[in-house]
Amino acid sequence: MAPTKTGGYLPGDPRYGLSGDTLRRYYSEKPAQSYFKSYEDSFIFRGPLRSPDGAENIGTALLLELPDRAAAEKFWNNEPFAANGGYQDDSRIYRWEFGD
Repeated sequence: MAPTKTGGYLPGDPRYGLSGDTLRRYYSEKPAQSYFKSYEDSFIFRGPLRSPDGAENIGTALLLELPDRAAAEKFWNNEPFAANGGYQDDSRIYRWEFGD
């Protein structure tokens, strides 16, 4: 039996093993949507990071404008996937400024 394609998500991540229409439905209904909605005026962008061939999601990029590091940590510590271990490999908070 061939191994199930996991989409790059780790066991325990609610997206693990989902693909196609099931994964699209999950993203349209996922808990993070309501959480992100409460920050919609702060988002500059958000979206998936893709593998070099574009076949798999390998992460997520979020860029928000928040007043300070404490606000960024509050956002991150309460973000549904982060709070449930969904970003186990690498998560970072950086201060970023627009260039001249």
